[in-house]
Amino acid sequence: MRIDVGNLSNAGIMNAEVHGSIKQQLGLTAQQWTWALACFSYTYMFLEPVSTFFIKIYSPSTWISRIMVTWGIIMCTQAAVSSYGGLITTRVLLGAAEAGYFPCLVYHWVGF
Repeated sequence: MRIDVGNLSNAGIMNAEVHGSIKQQLGLTAQQWTWALACFSYTYMFLEPVSTFFIKIYSPSTWISRIMVTWGIIMCTQAAVSSYGGLITTRVLLGAAEAGYFPCLVYHWVGF
């Protein structure tokens, strides 16, 4: 699941020589690019304990399924981003959706 952390960095340098990178297409400054990368981590760290709490309410398999479905939907919407605000929004939502994945997975593995 952590592929999206490095994936955005790869998208930032891909096609840079032909002026087709995501930074150039969205017209992002260095500071905006840094915030786009960092806002995922802030949301992830803040909501990981909250998401871990929901493992006790729902079963781990149900919660992992919810995480995977919302992660897929948000990643698809991130492909259609056309502005800085849209990029920040999808990165924040991605951090929120993915927040409990690793703890839930560990909890699920230990249960077997």
